[in-house]
Amino acid sequence: MEMLCRMHLTSALGQANHVYAEAAMIHGVAIAILVITFAILWIMQARMREEIKLHCVLLLMIPPTFLRAQRGLMQYIREVCVQLRRYFPGIGAGID
Repeated sequence: MEMLCRMHLTSALGQANHVYAEAAMIHGVAIAILVITFAILWIMQARMREEIKLHCVLLLMIPPTFLRAQRGLMQYIREVCVQLRRYFPGIGAGID
């Protein structure tokens, strides 16, 4: 009887360890997926920010006399840069 009880306990502990190992593996995979996802999002945000800076610098290269002649375009550029400043402070500061 004692032998039977010991076998059941050993079997139950073995199954519990197996379940724990699987849960730990699934947990590790989920954390890895989250880390990779956030790394990709961080890289995309950095690239987008650099792209916005590049385009605002290109806007600064347009001659002011041309922009003054194009009142509608100038107003549109101001609105775009106001929106950019709201989300990315310091970008497009020289447009106004």
